[in-house]
Amino acid sequence: MKVIGFGKDVDSQFGVLIEQPYIEGIKVSEEERAVFMHKLGFEDAGEDFGMRLNYKTQNLYIGDLNEYNVLKHDNGAIFVFDCDCRLNVPTLGCGGTWKIQPPAVKF
Repeated sequence: MKVIGFGKDVDSQFGVLIEQPYIEGIKVSEEERAVFMHKLGFEDAGEDFGMRLNYKTQNLYIGDLNEYNVLKHDNGAIFVFDCDCRLNVPTLGCGGTWKIQPPAVKF
């Protein structure tokens, strides 16, 4: 994945514009996806459309891990792409503790 720019969505939320290669693979089951994310230290962060698509740590929130955004290669490697990555700040409402500190400015 390559960052090609930054911007805002229709709600003026900050976004990262990326470019990514085509990845061929097979769909990962909801259970495989959960095991993969739990091994990385994430816990479930709620359901969307009756599926576990969102995961969190105290500092990070990863969402939109649907069947098209998580694929498995023939060799068993799992690829996650086009997901929603956010800092898990308290205002997100997911139990996050990340605090954005303003820079120290001396005049």
